[in-house]
Amino acid sequence: HLVFACLLGQPQPARQAFEYRLPFDPAAGVRVHQGAHGRASHHDAQNRYAWDFALAEGTPVLAARAGRVMATRSSACCTTNVAGDGGNWVRIEHEDGSMAIYAHLQADSLSVVPGQRIAQGQPLGRVGNTGYSRGAHLHFAVQINTGLSLHSIPVQLNGPQGRLQASSGSAGP
Repeated sequence: HLVFACLLGQPQPARQAFEYRLPFDPAAGVRVHQGAHGRASHHDAQNRYAWDFALAEGTPVLAARAGRVMATRSSACCTTNVAGDGGNWVRIEHEDGSMAIYAHLQADSLSVVPGQRIAQGQPLGRVGNTGYSRGAHLHFAVQINTGLSLHSIPVQLNGPQGRLQASSGSAGP
């Protein structure tokens, strides 16, 4: 779990349909290790609708939607046994107050800083194997502030062949 001294994002932003692109180049291959309500994790409200993409370590991570970098963590060196530890991550706030989290990034790979405005498709960092992770992958979720906590929400991810489909509870990384 990510712990913050304040509650992030705007409380209960308006829920509209927004275009989210895959947070990586689909030429790297699209392999979903775990989707919504996954068996390995994704049981809590913050991660219920998260996606875990199996990708080669070092694969560039791209912004799925434009926004502003809220916070980053880039000091994690390796894996841990602490459930919920996202390792290195980038959190981006979108115009409507929702937030995307990109986690388990490679150490010292972040190419953005807090406060920076980013465009959809802009590089953020590289896929890694940091935090609570059993292999190189990208953990991606969109969350909203419900007033007292963060909750992930289902979003449609679009790739070159249309909407990405993933079954719930697929195998964990």
